[in-house]
Amino acid sequence: MTKGSQSPRSRRTRRWRSCSRRTSRITYLLPGTDNFAADGKVYYKINDVHIELSTDAKDLEVEGAIEAVLEEHGTFYDKTEMWIDTEKLYEVLYSFQMEG
Repeated sequence: MTKGSQSPRSRRTRRWRSCSRRTSRITYLLPGTDNFAADGKVYYKINDVHIELSTDAKDLEVEGAIEAVLEEHGTFYDKTEMWIDTEKLYEVLYSFQMEG
């Protein structure tokens, strides 16, 4: 990086903070599996799924919409939440398993 340049992450963070209206971002990850094996083969595939909601302010409406979709499809989920002070945003994480 040259002097005075910024990493893409710092630019993205500054743009995020400068928004005057509420901003939400939803990301999903498949961080792992919990497959069932039989006879040395994968018999039943199970994916771990994470849905991350990142907002610059607490947004119960978006959280409710995500939870309604999960519940509508009969998905049992765990929910955790944290404030990331360095980024000045909330992160709500929905974790569940899904047949692969």
